[in-house]
Amino acid sequence: MINRKQIEDNEIIIPKDFLLEQEKLDFWDVARKSEYSFSQESVSKAAEPNTRWVRHIKVESFVRTELWKRLAREFKEELLLTDVYFNCSDFATKTLPHNDNENNGPSILVTLNQEWERKWAGYTVFFESEDSKNIVKTVCPIPGQVVIFNGSMYHYALPPSQSARYPRRMLAIKTVYKDVVDGENKAKAENQSILNLKMRQKDESNNSPDR
Repeated sequence: MINRKQIEDNEIIIPKDFLLEQEKLDFWDVARKSEYSFSQESVSKAAEPNTRWVRHIKVESFVRTELWKRLAREFKEELLLTDVYFNCSDFATKTLPHNDNENNGPSILVTLNQEWERKWAGYTVFFESEDSKNIVKTVCPIPGQVVIFNGSMYHYALPPSQSARYPRRMLAIKTVYKDVVDGENKAKAENQSILNLKMRQKDESNNSPDR
């Protein structure tokens, strides 16, 4: 099981063969058929915004999936789901180093593409700290791969190269430890949930392109 210390120590965990074969097909099918909204929001202190395409998933729906139930059982401490969405990027996407939260809540990235070559780029890069130029790990978007990390870590999704045959499609899952909500940091967790809600509402109000 994944304990809290591993997350707080910024260990990047990649469980082997976590996604079931049918889940790979099902989530890919939904992701590629979904309508995406243009988003410029991110938990980032950068002066300029990210630009990306997202499709938010209702938290109350995702918590009923077998994927979430299995993921939650991987953690020793209880998690609460705060946000979940598909994101889609191509060579024109602009992303910046950012973090997902300020309370060490685990984040999870799932590569949905059924095919991906290393030369197509789209790597996720993890930095030592907010202002550091030191890279602690770079992860290639291997189809079906699950990456678990401390959401407070600054990370950066490189856009795919122009040679990539497909956009990079990921499932992003953001969580918080339940005791953060229950304890003295309740206000911080609630603010994070409010921010995520505002991001979803803003994204959903934009026009969705055909993808």
